[in-house]
Amino acid sequence: MKDDKKRRRTKGKKPRRKTKSTSRQRRLRLKKKRRAKFIRRRIILGLGLLLILLIPLNFLYKGLTSYRVMGYPDFREEVLEGLSSQAIVSSTKGRSLSSQEKLDDFDKLYDLVIRNYGVSNENKENFLEFAKSKDDFRKRILNSKTDQEFFEIINELMGKLKDPQSFILNKDTYDNLFDHFKNIEESNRSKLLGNDQVRDRYKRMIGKENKPSPMVVDSSNPGLLVISLPDFSSKHINDDIKTITDELTKKEIDTIAFDLSDNKSIDYIYANKLLSFFIDKDYIDQRSLLYRGHIFEQSLDDMKNIDISAYKTAFARNSASRLDVDNEHFDKDSYIFYDQVELTIKKDPLLRDRKIYILTNEESANEAIRFAYILKESGAYVSKNALATEKDPRELVSFLPSDLFYLDHSGLVGSISAKVDINPPVYLQYDQRINSDNPYQALVDIAK
Repeated sequence: MKDDKKRRRTKGKKPRRKTKSTSRQRRLRLKKKRRAKFIRRRIILGLGLLLILLIPLNFLYKGLTSYRVMGYPDFREEVLEGLSSQAIVSSTKGRSLSSQEKLDDFDKLYDLVIRNYGVSNENKENFLEFAKSKDDFRKRILNSKTDQEFFEIINELMGKLKDPQSFILNKDTYDNLFDHFKNIEESNRSKLLGNDQVRDRYKRMIGKENKPSPMVVDSSNPGLLVISLPDFSSKHINDDIKTITDELTKKEIDTIAFDLSDNKSIDYIYANKLLSFFIDKDYIDQRSLLYRGHIFEQSLDDMKNIDISAYKTAFARNSASRLDVDNEHFDKDSYIFYDQVELTIKKDPLLRDRKIYILTNEESANEAIRFAYILKESGAYVSKNALATEKDPRELVSFLPSDLFYLDHSGLVGSISAKVDINPPVYLQYDQRINSDNPYQALVDIAK
């Protein structure tokens, strides 16, 4: 009976047999599951750590390499690359610019200013005004109909900087500089001004209102020679010096008066050469300049390698972070390099020393202001025909020439100051301010 019950319970069931192999397989499966789970955890943990690292690194990278439109940016060495290489462009000779070419040139101009302009606390607000104007001006460029309209729009944009050195060169300024540098083939400035697109553009450009007035001399007042210089033109420097020396030898002249009204030239070649005849001794000035872009590097390269240049530099690309200077008028951390530049103007003994008077007005700027400043250092008496006493950017003494760049398609040449002096800004100081409807006669009366 018991046997029958036992048979019924075990009927249809296979007996279980525990073997060493099945136990080992079970252990292996459990081990694989644990290992797979371990690997998954490590992968998830690794991805989490990578994500944690990437987020701040991404912000750091953007902070180092981007140019924030609404704030003064942090710049590093990579800004020297990229735009320093020339773009491959088609010739625009004999034709107008296409809409895309205008936009490309506009974008290049905007980026060059953002990456190179020497920003200090004095001009930071204007720089930010320039920076945030991009979208509006880009729309205007897109809708512009002619090359002349394009020219006017980008000049208006440059005007946002309210910097007398920042503008697009007119035909006569270009011609003066090209005439000087065309035979200095190894210089960066010669290559820039002699670029095919640039030469074709300025050959076709009409001078019109940009035509400068020539130098005028007046020796009608006894003992006084009045030299009116509404512009500096290095093409005429030798003829102008001959005219001046001829007048000085024909009459007994003890006093010279320079009328620099409306003179806002950037022709430093003319200014330096004319200064050599009227300074009382050799003039030497050394400056340390901070910069962050390739435009000023090209200027430094020319200063180092052009033997006839009045400016000299070692062009050592010193790190700005190592410059021990505590100055409130600029942010040192925003600059990459600094270099020292020395200006030497040797006194020419051809002319004896005479009393010198200078007149400027509200339009005088750039090299005219530096010219007046250096002569004032030699004892000249400086007057300004304007009663306003607040500081004007046009009265700022720029010890170095402006820096140049060109736009690939249009061939237009732009001027900016791509450096900042480590010393506080210097403004021309006046011995007298006048408010005259006849400033020329006022100058004559002062000089008498």
